[in-house]
Amino acid sequence: MRLILAFVFVALFLFGCDRKTSNNMDSDLTKVLNNAIDKKNFSLCANLDKTDKRICYYAYAQNTNETEACDQIDIINSDISDSRNGCYLQIARNTKDPLVCEKMQLSGEENLEIKNLCYYEMAIATKDPKLCEKMTGDYIYYCPPCPQGAVCTPCKQPATKLGCKDSIE
Repeated sequence: MRLILAFVFVALFLFGCDRKTSNNMDSDLTKVLNNAIDKKNFSLCANLDKTDKRICYYAYAQNTNETEACDQIDIINSDISDSRNGCYLQIARNTKDPLVCEKMQLSGEENLEIKNLCYYEMAIATKDPKLCEKMTGDYIYYCPPCPQGAVCTPCKQPATKLGCKDSIE
């Protein structure tokens, strides 16, 4: 339960919780999220406002590894903190399931990069060089530590299919 609350408060901070002036609004999100997780029903997030709804679906998905909750997120872009593809990436990381990478939608270069990142990380996590072949391009490493949702500075060369395979061997 503490992990859930911590995630919600971090997510609120990353999403710009300064727009909220009442702790009551934050507690409503927390109550809905905890209720959704307890009842295993992400549709309970649907009655929240747009930003809280996104946070709720994202947090629910991260706690349950249910990709169907990610499907409800209206932003597709690659910002890991609040997007559908970012949600899928976090579930892939949690489960080490490369099939989750397949769910990512491509609508721009940023989404291609996050999908390549997903395959790259899953190839290394599962020690499966065949997943490197699913990369359709490069992605750029970012300087660690780079918390979810932060704008991070590129600091290394792009990761390539060959680099992916070299990391496994």
